[in-house]
Amino acid sequence: MAWVGCSVERDYKMLSLFFDGVPDPSIIRSNADAIRFAKETGGTVYTHEPFANNQCGECHKDLSGEMARKVDPTLCFRCHEAAANEHPKMHGAVSAGACVFCHSPHESTIKHLLRDRAPKICIQCHTAKSFGDPPAPVHADMNRDCLECHFGHGGPERFFLRSGWLETMPGEPQGISDEAAPGPEGDPPVDSTAPPPPPSPTEPSGP
Repeated sequence: MAWVGCSVERDYKMLSLFFDGVPDPSIIRSNADAIRFAKETGGTVYTHEPFANNQCGECHKDLSGEMARKVDPTLCFRCHEAAANEHPKMHGAVSAGACVFCHSPHESTIKHLLRDRAPKICIQCHTAKSFGDPPAPVHADMNRDCLECHFGHGGPERFFLRSGWLETMPGEPQGISDEAAPGPEGDPPVDSTAPPPPPSPTEPSGP
């Protein structure tokens, strides 16, 4: 088979046939489009400090042609040393120095210089199989932000769950105090803060 010419998109399609977790190049393209739009409309753009200060040599040893793209994967730890071991359980991408899988090295419209929002940025590597078969109820809505429940860099335990993550489970009325939570379909709303009703006359009121 002849393989003539190359492009990021073609490389992605070919590599995806053989490997799971190949980053989708469209994420990079959409981030660049978002940055241009934000600049044109006065939106917020977050900028990496060396890039903002034109200190390209802080990260790039050679700025000629393709050499500018060849950056040591562990380079980020020169300034962000604490990130390498900040949690008892570390995200593999962080430990491997694959920071640019998730973070833009120059600019982004998203805090922490993320290339895109979760879950889109997460499913570069975490395929549907990662969420169980069938998936857990909390993963049923694939439009939810993974970072509501998980830390991005790591955590104290497996799965990097944040404290209070159960409060974000779908269908749970936790955290509702000022208004009633909806009851089952056809039933009136249930006030989660109301005291329980007294026992009926036919029920024992004590041991």
